[in-house]
Amino acid sequence: MKTKKLFILSLLALLAFEFSNAHTARVQVIHNSADMAADTVDVYLNDGLLLDDFAFRTASPFVDAPAGTPIEIDIAPANSTSSADSIWGLTTTLTEGETYTLIANGIISGGGYSPSPAFGIDVYAMSMESSMKTDTTAVLVYHGSTDAPTVDIYEAAAGELVDDVSYNDFSSGYLNLPEADYILEVRTDDGSSIVARYAAPLETLNLGDSAITVLASGFLDPSVNSSGPAFGLFVALPEGGELIPLDAPETVFDVAINSTAHDTLEAAITAANLGGALSGDGPFTVFAPTDDAFKQLPDGTLDALLADPTGDLSDILLYHVVSGEVLSGALTDGMKVATLQGDSLMVNVDGTDVYINGAMVTTPDIGADNGVVHVIDSVLLPPLPETVVDIVVESEAHTTLETAVVEAELAG
Repeated sequence: MKTKKLFILSLLALLAFEFSNAHTARVQVIHNSADMAADTVDVYLNDGLLLDDFAFRTASPFVDAPAGTPIEIDIAPANSTSSADSIWGLTTTLTEGETYTLIANGIISGGGYSPSPAFGIDVYAMSMESSMKTDTTAVLVYHGSTDAPTVDIYEAAAGELVDDVSYNDFSSGYLNLPEADYILEVRTDDGSSIVARYAAPLETLNLGDSAITVLASGFLDPSVNSSGPAFGLFVALPEGGELIPLDAPETVFDVAINSTAHDTLEAAITAANLGGALSGDGPFTVFAPTDDAFKQLPDGTLDALLADPTGDLSDILLYHVVSGEVLSGALTDGMKVATLQGDSLMVNVDGTDVYINGAMVTTPDIGADNGVVHVIDSVLLPPLPETVVDIVVESEAHTTLETAVVEAELAG
């Protein structure tokens, strides 16, 4: 395989030789076809070898290409001898002065993939090589996963970024994101359920002032797709090279949503829009009730809470969260810990068993990047607000008034 330096020099020499007097456009090519038969391909431009042994999840740099006249692009198997070996071809005319992103995607093989949309190249005009705003990253989103449904893209704290993007779709334009580190959520098209979450460390990667393409790539279910590469989000840089994978974060929220025993908790946190808060720096301690714990609530209670997610549901969830990292070994009998809801939790220790407001800690000390999670077997409910009667009853100086209130049947 030729080195990248030799490839770029050859590419530039080819373009300079054939099109030195032509009008030009700028073009980047990204290989995103997860078909194993297309793992590495050769790309020809007007019968000349443009990209040799072009690998899956690799991008070319932006280069000049002829504009205003028809060009032929051919895709051939790796180690091909000429464009006559082409397995897919395109004739098109580029617009002078325009900048294009071309993404190869789809399935070449005749079987082994479900679904199997045909191989092709998706084109986005008006691409950018750098951000137009200082300290801002321009982000183009592309859905290139053949077996993934229509999805929405959210940022954990900021909310929805892209609505209803389907396979082969680009976002309607570039997202201009201030240079920072983000957590991206791939959600179902109604926004209610999180499919996957990814850390997008734009600041850590020093991508301020840059323009990038974020691609959904690979298969949600490799088992029915020839055991091909798994689904993920990847970044293509304007200078090209191997695509950069975005890693899954491991916050206290991710611990909950990645657990098969906490689907109800995930739904509640998502409905109350607290995922962003629990994905923050923290640290946090979360007491996480299981699905079985939620089933212990009276019939209709959960549905009523989900119907008003920013009211009582939010308060109940925050009653399960403590600021700071409190490991089980630091929990002592009779200890009180303040929650983000405002009220405190009572800790009881019986031998090796730990109880929080009577709920047993069944799995302690699940570590996360921003804190710790303790699994509990009951839902914690914050105390009801005190009434005037409660204040009278609890006061040692008002026993006569308490007696009068009780005898008059006013305590109810």
